[in-house]
Amino acid sequence: MDIKTYQQCASAKVVTEIQNIFFETSTKTDFKNPEEKLTFFEKYCGYYLKHHPNFFFLALHENKIVGYLCGAVNSASETELYTILSHYGLFEDQYLKYPAHLHMNLTAKLQGQGIGTLLVEAFVNKLKETKVKGMHIITAPKARNVGFYQKNNFAYQLERDGKLFMGKMI
Repeated sequence: MDIKTYQQCASAKVVTEIQNIFFETSTKTDFKNPEEKLTFFEKYCGYYLKHHPNFFFLALHENKIVGYLCGAVNSASETELYTILSHYGLFEDQYLKYPAHLHMNLTAKLQGQGIGTLLVEAFVNKLKETKVKGMHIITAPKARNVGFYQKNNFAYQLERDGKLFMGKMI
């Protein structure tokens, strides 16, 4: 398994592979039209390709992208995300202690094999270079990924308005 940054692999083919994984793992599957589908991708993934390609990691298996992790160093400064993600402001008071955030997806057939942990470790190593001391994810309290993040030491949990904030110190 290789972990590379988007910058090391950037191409239209790579973006297509990322989109395929994004929609394969998405809980939302019904879109009115192709524009709505693209907007949904841009909201949760494309934003990071555009604004944070150096914090966009790809998991490659046999030269094929099987997962990705994207994120940003300082959630409080991501003002555009406050507009495009309705839940983003729910945990604003937590961003000082856990400033970095991530979004991750992995093809279903390879989940549970340690690839997600490798992606998180790559993100943590990059965050250490920037001296960031904490990171978080926001998910649903009963989402399948909660156990994964607990196993990866996202020990702090706070629930608000049907969303779960999980924080990890680095």
